[in-house]
Amino acid sequence: MDTVSHGAWSYLLWYASPYTWFAVGAGMLPDLLSVIPVALATFVANRGDLNKTLHDKNVPHWAAVYKRVMFPITHSLIVAMLVWMTVAAVWGAQWWLLAWPLHIVVDIVTHPREKATPFLWPLLGTKVHGVKWYGKRFMVVNTVALMIIAAIFWF
Repeated sequence: MDTVSHGAWSYLLWYASPYTWFAVGAGMLPDLLSVIPVALATFVANRGDLNKTLHDKNVPHWAAVYKRVMFPITHSLIVAMLVWMTVAAVWGAQWWLLAWPLHIVVDIVTHPREKATPFLWPLLGTKVHGVKWYGKRFMVVNTVALMIIAAIFWF
């Protein structure tokens, strides 16, 4: 799923919480740390050519290495739950932080084979072949679902 949608779902799920915006940040965190820096570096390397950037043309070497390292870390249920348990042990249960593992669960089923999520890293390399989140059908269904849920909450 795209980063903005992760944030929108997190917002809707934690809408009534005083920590709504923390949940939005946690829901977007895996992509903000692993994908967005690479996209920005690629965009700059392509001199602002969005078409080349969207097709992963001219990805700087350091950015490709960074993504190969960071994506498994930020998209691991094991890492996310260890962080959540550590935070809970120090400051008590921070339920908004569960938006991070929710992001991972959604990515498990919405990332196809070539972009599959290594959700059990570092213990196992298990990946699931999910649907293409960037396909038109999924994007329409996701957007409509977000709009319906938002309308239910606000009206």
